[in-house]
Amino acid sequence: MKVYYIHPSLTLGKHEQAENFYDICYKEMEEHIEVINVKSETVILSIDIVTEDFIIFFNRNDQIYNPIFTTFLADACANKAKFFPIAISKDHRVPPTPLSTQSFDVIDALRQRRLTDGNITTVAYALARIIICRIQPTLSKEDMQIFISHRRIDGEELAALFYSEFRIRAESVFRDLINIRVGEDAQEIIEENLKKSDVVIFIDTPKSGESYWIKRELSIALSLNIPIVWVKVGDLKHRTSLDVKPADTHHFYYDVSTLSNILTDSSLIDNIIHKAFRLSRESAKHVFDRIHLLKNIAKNNGMTLKKLDSKNMIYRIEIPRKSFRYYQKPIMQIVQCYGRRPKDDERSSIIPILEGLGYITHPEYGPYFDTTIFLSPIREDEVDNSVNFVTESFDSYLYYLEEYLNPEKHRNSNEKGIIISGAFPDCEPDYQQYLTDAVYSLTKSIFQSKGKVIFGAHPTFQHLIFDMGKMFRPDDYRDATRLYVSKYFVTDAVIEELRKNATVIATDIVGNSPDERRNESLTLMRKQMISDDRAIALVCLGGKTKSGGHQPGVDEEIALAKSMGLPVFIIGSVGGRSAEIAQYYNEIGWTEKINSLSVEDNIELMTSVDYKSLSNKIFNSLRF
Repeated sequence: MKVYYIHPSLTLGKHEQAENFYDICYKEMEEHIEVINVKSETVILSIDIVTEDFIIFFNRNDQIYNPIFTTFLADACANKAKFFPIAISKDHRVPPTPLSTQSFDVIDALRQRRLTDGNITTVAYALARIIICRIQPTLSKEDMQIFISHRRIDGEELAALFYSEFRIRAESVFRDLINIRVGEDAQEIIEENLKKSDVVIFIDTPKSGESYWIKRELSIALSLNIPIVWVKVGDLKHRTSLDVKPADTHHFYYDVSTLSNILTDSSLIDNIIHKAFRLSRESAKHVFDRIHLLKNIAKNNGMTLKKLDSKNMIYRIEIPRKSFRYYQKPIMQIVQCYGRRPKDDERSSIIPILEGLGYITHPEYGPYFDTTIFLSPIREDEVDNSVNFVTESFDSYLYYLEEYLNPEKHRNSNEKGIIISGAFPDCEPDYQQYLTDAVYSLTKSIFQSKGKVIFGAHPTFQHLIFDMGKMFRPDDYRDATRLYVSKYFVTDAVIEELRKNATVIATDIVGNSPDERRNESLTLMRKQMISDDRAIALVCLGGKTKSGGHQPGVDEEIALAKSMGLPVFIIGSVGGRSAEIAQYYNEIGWTEKINSLSVEDNIELMTSVDYKSLSNKIFNSLRF
């Protein structure tokens, strides 16, 4: 399947507005999918169209097309290609014969959004999204499921305005006052819709930090690894600090005077939607890492993995059954891989696809395979094993698959722990999502391996790890989560509150002067954490760099780990101090052995964003 984008000069001739539209749309598409830029008749003559190819072009108003293009179009029709004609004005709405396809109407798209010709960029992005979602339907939806998180007391009117503007742009939005009927359990419905969302838009008003529910919504989103677009608004000086922060800094800031222009300046909302789509796409890309892991598991365990449908990411998996005296057919499963949560109305769409591939259900014995599984990035409720169509998180599926194949590895309780060290790096908030992804994958892998997560009481990770402990270790989350705090920073009351979520080890205040007490108390906490009798390794992620005279805590923790003989693993792709340290070791050729991994594996830790695979690599080296 290929996407051919025909330059407007080949159908319209010289047309400045169409060329601007073309350039913006092409640049956006090429960031997400493979798209072929067709700018000459010579290229058109060389194209060999096959079924399911996509062709995007601009209509002429007089229908007098170049014969080369007309021949190309007829050939594409004969080969059942898909078409996206673009009408740059109301006079260009009719596509060429023999097409009956509805044109993408630029003028109508502007009108629906209450925009002018000056906002052509917005509409070009909108078309790019449509194409991207049609090419990879299990990664993105044209209408994102957006959850608006806001504080009613000072954010209700703004949330209502955002809701209205999102709806105008055909996005699916959840907002508490609109989507909950009288008499319903409000919080249960809010959390249910949050878990179904593709992205959270957090409207951070000055009083957001006072709200328990804001804290809970952000914690749930982080623990499920749902992307959050952080929109900070209003007074910067007089506001309550947030207990849970989506990142180290916000994506957008709007003051009161700017917000008054939302209805006249469409770019304010469009920029937020564009950011939301990009973050959700980045999150969805992790499905390819999971597929890679699935292929490795299949290769190492005598399984058969066959791709049935590339566009819809459907695979047939054959798993050897447990040994028996007589031959048994393998377990056969059909899995469809999603980079987002599949919508309720999508799950039946796989049936005609499977029937078209010859997987017809027998009228008496049912389907010719055991189970159809929709693999999602979001953890579902308990799977009902009495039905053969289920939704499961991809990570959980991989875990239970390995448990079936290697039960001894998963059966025993694991008293070992891994120390997680780091903080958000000094970079743009978009890239800080990499740190959240890495901590999420590492923490989830540790908990699922029955191990213990050991970390210092830094607000970067605290609530994320607490919520994941309750999610993946509901029976022993306090024992599985070991939190080190210094009494220099927290009161006894705070320590007791933290003990509701974890095993808390509180260290004493030491030192004489105020500066000494702070620094020496931190060092004492780090020494005791690194000396934890369950710790078998230190994993470093992110952290502030040395710029401005800052002394990164990750440096001290690495030095302490090395002095204790603990292996150290440095994740470089999250940026910040860990990237700098990894680069240093790379420059010296990894001649200083900080762990048992090969040079190639350490370079992969430095560069890869496949954090699930990196976690497995670390665990295998530790026999964890």
